[in-house]
Amino acid sequence: MTNTDPAKTAATLYEVSFDNDEMQGVSHKTEQAAAHGPVMIAFPGNGFNPHDMGYMLDNSVLQMAGKLKKYLKIGNVSDDMIKKTPFYVVSYSTPKDFSDKDARILLYKKHGRTNMSEEDSRGKDGFSAEEQNPEYIDSLYEKIIAPRISRLNGKVKTDAETAAKNMAEVVIFAHCHGAYTALKLEEVMRNKMKKLGYNTDEILKVQRQMTVVAYAPACPLGVSKMNMVSFKSLNDVALDEDYNNATVYAAIRMGDDRSHWVDTHKLQKPTSES
Repeated sequence: MTNTDPAKTAATLYEVSFDNDEMQGVSHKTEQAAAHGPVMIAFPGNGFNPHDMGYMLDNSVLQMAGKLKKYLKIGNVSDDMIKKTPFYVVSYSTPKDFSDKDARILLYKKHGRTNMSEEDSRGKDGFSAEEQNPEYIDSLYEKIIAPRISRLNGKVKTDAETAAKNMAEVVIFAHCHGAYTALKLEEVMRNKMKKLGYNTDEILKVQRQMTVVAYAPACPLGVSKMNMVSFKSLNDVALDEDYNNATVYAAIRMGDDRSHWVDTHKLQKPTSES
């Protein structure tokens, strides 16, 4: 096995308030997401790392939250509702030798998939414990999920109906590595629920209430038990052109004629199984 940094990964949770009239709102660090009521949580790509972004991190948090607010307004969600809904943005902190690509490769392998980044790890002796099970996933479970499905400091299960209602109010927006984060969080949540005493049907019922909107997801698609609405992952070679033309899009440079891009590359409807 490769000698790796023993330091753990970590996640910081920022709450963004839109009580004022500013498009980007005001942010502050928090240890816990709201345990009741609707919440919107952004799982960004791996670029949200305080070691890399430094003083720019707070501004980037506000920018992402502002974009989510913009999307809601386009969807005719009222300003009053937006002000009442807590927004959260996650940033990641990783040790020097942690590879997010290798962490994703392991998740693809677990689901019998291959990943376009797999060649990057050729010659590597093994994967670190953090790459196999990042600590920040457990941290996000405690910060976001645990209070909605358990009580008495996470020691006792909540009844399944209440847990399902609580999780139906959670909407996650995931970009790139954020989709990996969401899928790993679902995995950790499932294991934690088993330990709390939830049966298989209850776990499935609760997780089906969660909604994830994934943009350019860096995770295997079609395996989540959550309501995951996503654009195709170009890394997942198991999904072919019957699902969409994302691989065709990738062959066209973004600098080319945008109207040609939009008008000539339509999504294809999946073929029905006989």
